[in-house]
Amino acid sequence: MAAPRVLPYLVALAAALALHLVLWEASYAEFSRSIDFNEGALEDFKGPYLDAAGRVLEQGRPAPGFLYPPSFALALAPLATVSEALATGIWVSIQVVAAAALVALGLLVARPRKRWLGPLYAFVALTSLPLAHNLHWGQVSTPIAVLVLVAALADRGRRTQLAALALTLAVAIKFYPALFAVVFLVREDWRASATFAAASFLLLVGLPAVLLGGDHTFEFYRAVFSDLGTRQEGLWGGARNSQVLGAVVARWLGVSGEGPGLALFAVGVVWALAHLVLLRRIGRDAPIAFALVALSVPLVVSPSWPHYLVLLPFAQLLIADRADGDRLALGLVGLSALLSNVAFFRAFHTPQSYGAGGWLLIANLLLLASLYRILSVRRPPARSGDRGGD
Repeated sequence: MAAPRVLPYLVALAAALALHLVLWEASYAEFSRSIDFNEGALEDFKGPYLDAAGRVLEQGRPAPGFLYPPSFALALAPLATVSEALATGIWVSIQVVAAAALVALGLLVARPRKRWLGPLYAFVALTSLPLAHNLHWGQVSTPIAVLVLVAALADRGRRTQLAALALTLAVAIKFYPALFAVVFLVREDWRASATFAAASFLLLVGLPAVLLGGDHTFEFYRAVFSDLGTRQEGLWGGARNSQVLGAVVARWLGVSGEGPGLALFAVGVVWALAHLVLLRRIGRDAPIAFALVALSVPLVVSPSWPHYLVLLPFAQLLIADRADGDRLALGLVGLSALLSNVAFFRAFHTPQSYGAGGWLLIANLLLLASLYRILSVRRPPARSGDRGGD
């Protein structure tokens, strides 16, 4: 990339860093204190992740609060052999590399035709609340998003089996990225679907069974799903940071209880299922297909914490590029970017007040509305790279 092309990205990076320094008063402690209710940095990593890393091979059971497949615990196991300080440094490095990869891969998948969109996307992505939220907790949403974009890039180049393998790695970390495999099913790509199913079985069941034993693998999953069910019914039920459609609408309406909860969940499921029709129409346009699935996640995946929505900037870039000057579509994208930005987040007195309003869900729904508009006006244009051979 020539120097004149690099300069706008350096400016975007400098502007993003400057905004963070101003908003968090040039203090990591202020950032950690302000981003969510807890006051400890990287709490998920230093807590359940490292705990699981240390006990998975010895006990074959998940650590308290570890709600992930045993394959992820096994991947973390080497970190238990080094000091916590070194393990934390490695994890922070992974987060930084993943953030950079998120920006780079977003550009490679979307391939914006307007040069100014690239640096603007870099700024928006690096100052999005979901990315900051992921870093604060030391979560895995950013690495997962990177794997999803790798899948989208491979799929765009007609390397569908490679795309399936990338999604398999994402599912080996956390369960919900399996939703993206619906892209293969809807367009009847049975080879990619079979690759995804077989590789997922090997990583999620076969590998743990070999290393932990069949009984321990079964007990690991039983404990994880039991804990997930308990948290859904209790701890997460009234969580104001949850951005899943049912929880946010329940807060807006001031309703609670199992009946309204199930009804609102059903609305989200029906809405997401309706996207299958759109996916069928989208066909081989991999960037739009993957963006649509990403925007469907908060409709059905509970609790959809803020870091789940780390792909919002990618969807904003893609839809802005495909809008082709449509003012309404562009306006919706711009508003979405504003509502999901750390500057807007800091305008609220507490992170809970921002979360309770469902602003990230609103940002997501605005993108869906914009996507519906450009799909209703015309089919997403095929790009030369979509014809194969990346």
